[in-house]
Amino acid sequence: MKSFDEWFNEDENEGNNELKQECENLLQSSCYDDDTISDKEKELWYYSEQELNELKANLLMNQVDKIENGMRYSQTDIKRKLRQL
Repeated sequence: MKSFDEWFNEDENEGNNELKQECENLLQSSCYDDDTISDKEKELWYYSEQELNELKANLLMNQVDKIENGMRYSQTDIKRKLRQL
């Protein structure tokens, strides 16, 4: 049977893993160059939860505009673009 500390830390790591995966996905659609993305991906797995949240906020602010760049976009992308106007 697991101790409380083992159980607690396991849940924390699972939460961080989801946050890390979100950041990794956001990195792929960010407007950063390939070298920066590669560096961030390598560092990503060593970040604390606070650092991951800061990175996620930064990545959300630096996403590629799919409409302006002629990429595939969704209804959500259109709504977001219209709100900015």
